[in-house]
Amino acid sequence: MNKVKFSVFADLHLSRGMDEKYEHFWLGDCEARLDAILARAKREKVDFIIHCGDFCHNPHAETAALEKYNNFEIPTYHVLGNHDMDRLTLEETVAAYGMPAEYYYFDKNGFRFIVLNENYYRYEGEDVPYSKGNYYKFGPYRDVISRPQIAWLEETVMSSPYPMVILSHGSLMLEDEKHAAVKNREEVQDIFRRAHQNGKRILMCLNGHLHMNYMRIYEHVCYLDINSASMYWLTPPHHLFPEEFHEKYFGAQSLLIYNDPVHAVITLSDDGMIEIEGMESSFFHGVDGKAAIGSDCWDNRKITPSVLSEKLWLPMELNK
Repeated sequence: MNKVKFSVFADLHLSRGMDEKYEHFWLGDCEARLDAILARAKREKVDFIIHCGDFCHNPHAETAALEKYNNFEIPTYHVLGNHDMDRLTLEETVAAYGMPAEYYYFDKNGFRFIVLNENYYRYEGEDVPYSKGNYYKFGPYRDVISRPQIAWLEETVMSSPYPMVILSHGSLMLEDEKHAAVKNREEVQDIFRRAHQNGKRILMCLNGHLHMNYMRIYEHVCYLDINSASMYWLTPPHHLFPEEFHEKYFGAQSLLIYNDPVHAVITLSDDGMIEIEGMESSFFHGVDGKAAIGSDCWDNRKITPSVLSEKLWLPMELNK
């Protein structure tokens, strides 16, 4: 039986290299969070580690963390998130991360892992890659998988000899219109349906971006939102941390901060078994959703400092 075991995290948001104003934008312990993720991966003896986007805001300013991650003793991989291109172009970010391409795949232990890049906006018929924060002005047109990439995805899926896992920053789930889902996700869903009709198997879709812990099964595929390893971004702002913390960290009023880097270790078996080993943490200074906005839910989803743990079986043969 083929098995693969991997560590997955998202939305670390290293950000010291933004500019002087943003030097202390996030809680300043993101490197310690990365250390904890890497240490757990080593303890668990995973086959590889991957993050689902928003590793940092300026890769040229986070060379120490990137060198640590990229050169770790266990293979590591990147998925691009929108904030990864806040200060650099797409090409510069891909080069700084040492990625083979903006989208790519790799095979491991009899499984294929397909990495997508939905960091485009479609405006006046053109697919424009995120570059140096240009996407901020194009909110309604954001989060699109480019046309050449859709064609590449279909070819990569249809030619795969292995069960597949799809990794992206934004959600590929059809129901997530209110939650920053990929705009042309229906094109991706159509590829999945045709693949399943042709005896191929997509087991999971993993994404970050939403800073939430959520799982659902749709058309034989497990969709898992990987919570942020750092925090939840909240509007409207609050002022509930100690005064000195608000003074030190610009933007603290918009954060619900997790005390630990929540992430998951996932084991897949070629009989369709999926085991998700998540983790639970707590909120920094006890400032949770109820304290900040009077509710622990946002858009009907619960704000939790956790990634779920679950064991489920999805049949490999769908046409029998």
